[in-house]
Amino acid sequence: MAHFREFFDTPYIGVWDLGGRDRVATITKVTSGAVGGQQGKKEAKKAIVHTREFDKPFCCNVTNATTIAGMYGADTREWVGKRITLFPTTTEFARKTVDCIRVRPTIPRGEPEHVGSRPVDREVREKQDRAAGRAESPGAPIAAATTPNELLAAIGACAAWITADHERIWPRVLKRCEELGLDEQSAVLAIAEAQKGAAQ
Repeated sequence: MAHFREFFDTPYIGVWDLGGRDRVATITKVTSGAVGGQQGKKEAKKAIVHTREFDKPFCCNVTNATTIAGMYGADTREWVGKRITLFPTTTEFARKTVDCIRVRPTIPRGEPEHVGSRPVDREVREKQDRAAGRAESPGAPIAAATTPNELLAAIGACAAWITADHERIWPRVLKRCEELGLDEQSAVLAIAEAQKGAAQ
């Protein structure tokens, strides 16, 4: 389903660009920018985070910048080359509940499990999900996979979920396969093997 906001030009990535799931992005540079200034509102200075995976930059507020700093340090020059996980959620703004993007406070897979001498607190992610009322999707392993082998394992683990709603879910699985360079036939075989194992 295409979100209506995708049809309009926007200078920064929005919730609709995440496709309703976590997206891992690699920081390429961090600049400063003034955001807002419309309808009589004063412009606000923000950190503008550019990433390899998105054509548009991420407008990073204090909340998200603090989260990134908690993982990689306060010096934004040290953020370059590091990976962050963006996820869609909601927040309260002007007495209304609005969509927003937040940064997971955990380092994505494939990154060091320690920042300096401080271990990554994996419980923070679960607490953040619960606070936002987000239950983990049955397809979370597929979204979290970062290599073809991880994706194959995730597809096998989620085989029952995929086949239960194949028409809706399979296109999403194929999109992940394309993103990680995994061919469709391998994905089909992973499901077949999982089903065969479950039947034994």
